[in-house]
Amino acid sequence: YFAGQGEWAAVRVQIIGSVTNFAVVCQIFAAGGMDAPIFWGLLAVIAVGLLIPSLKGLGLFPDSAFATWSEGSTVLGAAALLFSVTATFTQDEYVTLGVAAAGAAAMAALV
Repeated sequence: YFAGQGEWAAVRVQIIGSVTNFAVVCQIFAAGGMDAPIFWGLLAVIAVGLLIPSLKGLGLFPDSAFATWSEGSTVLGAAALLFSVTATFTQDEYVTLGVAAAGAAAMAALV
């Protein structure tokens, strides 16, 4: 969001948060608390989340493509949040995926 608004001080804070998330995910994986496919998927998400705004900041990512990415990442972020919160209360994968899918659909309708 902040990269699209040109608020680069806030972007730097988000980068620090992403690097911190990366460190936490690595620690959870190293402790055996996460399966390898989930670990590598999260690392890919974190990497893309850092790469695209960085390219935008350097002027190497087109504004129209960034706007599309920004809207899509809003929908996916809402779904991921709902997935994480639901997974806190139930271990049923179908329930967590269903809640995430419903949240993504609702957010897509709003965006």
